[in-house]
Amino acid sequence: MTVQYRASKYLDEIEETSIGTDNHFCEENVREVQESSRMLVNDICKVFGAESLKNFTPAMMNKPSVVKAQMAEWLFSAIHLLDQCSLPLMSNARVQLENLQEEKIADQKNIINLQNELISQKNEELGLVSKTVEAELKTYSSALQQSCSTALSPKNIVAAVQKVAGEDDRSREVLVFGVAEEKGECANVKVAKILEQLEEKPKFQVSKNRTAKGERSSPNQIQRQKY
Repeated sequence: MTVQYRASKYLDEIEETSIGTDNHFCEENVREVQESSRMLVNDICKVFGAESLKNFTPAMMNKPSVVKAQMAEWLFSAIHLLDQCSLPLMSNARVQLENLQEEKIADQKNIINLQNELISQKNEELGLVSKTVEAELKTYSSALQQSCSTALSPKNIVAAVQKVAGEDDRSREVLVFGVAEEKGECANVKVAKILEQLEEKPKFQVSKNRTAKGERSSPNQIQRQKY
């Protein structure tokens, strides 16, 4: 068997794209290396009669019909794909992953700093709201206290009680009906005589009540006075 599969079949396209030498890692480069490696393995399995690489054994390679020149082409291609493509791609991938990890850590730090700033700002706003509410409460409390102090002062309470007592308390008033009226009479004297008969001697003031109608004489209104 002459040389049918040259290394250029597997490596030309890779060398044109500078895979493994540009310090770059991307999905397209990985796909090209995978395609070249798969093509190399399929050709080897085909020549040595293996269905796939899983069924391939070293004993199969001891085939006299495969010349050393062909084996050299395949070996060179495999070494190039491994050393010049796969390993550099893996190294580039590691560097890119490390860079991404560093960027992620930096982003997380920025997020934490922004969260702390937001929390600090919220706390400051809450503090201002708290101070405003406290000031408003103090103002309202002061106004309410002043209003209550004025309304509930002893002077005002006494005045209110006296007013109510003067308007509503009639427990010291008595109306006496049927006392004959005479010209030039002294109502106090007549009423005093009536009270003496009742064995009562309070201090009082008599006045005529002119509101009653239909009576021959107006009733006498007696108001008991304080001693």
